[in-house]
Amino acid sequence: QGPQMVAGGVGEAEKVMVKEGGGVKGIGCDVEMVSAMPLENKTFLERNFTESEMEACLAAEYPRAAFTGKWSAKEAVIKAVSSFQPSGSSPVWDGPSAPLRDIEINSDKTVTFHGVAAEAVKAAGVATVNVHLTHSEQYCLAYAQAK
Repeated sequence: QGPQMVAGGVGEAEKVMVKEGGGVKGIGCDVEMVSAMPLENKTFLERNFTESEMEACLAAEYPRAAFTGKWSAKEAVIKAVSSFQPSGSSPVWDGPSAPLRDIEINSDKTVTFHGVAAEAVKAAGVATVNVHLTHSEQYCLAYAQAK
């Protein structure tokens, strides 16, 4: 079981479609509690993070906050891409129990998509997704912009 979303599901306040001005097609944000990240659950980590992500997070000064940031970023990416995805296309995310390993948050805050997520993003016409993160001791907030 992963961290619980503080802000709730994908609602109008979290999922905003931006008209074609500026090239932004969708934005998403997510807030997570740092203490909710189950670092002790190896299965959870392996299902949801790539080897590269796990190495970077474990090498960070505060691994729990680093994992929470990447998790929150993945959730924000799902919302950004899903906010304008064509009707009838494959979803970038396959529901609450689906692994998020196909959405990789790189150290430079760019996003790499793999597998089903890559296909869904291509079908949605997404060229790039940028992610921005901020942390406090208790929370992590991520904002994603799909173009």
